[in-house]
Amino acid sequence: MKKDLRDMDDESMKALANDILAKCQEQELSYGEMRVLLTVLLVRLDEAKGRIERAALLQKVEIKPF
Repeated sequence: MKKDLRDMDDESMKALANDILAKCQEQELSYGEMRVLLTVLLVRLDEAKGRIERAALLQKVEIKPF
């Protein structure tokens, strides 16, 4: 596990998770719908990570003509 990851037992992480769950309950989402929401968020996170990684590689790689 990376050292820069936040401790999931951290009070601010617990509060954020509770806020997200409360918002889902306000929207009257079922547990199945919440699971789908989390899956969609994971997919978007992976896509964003990929874009960031590609952009970083493009900036790092410099093609020099001979």
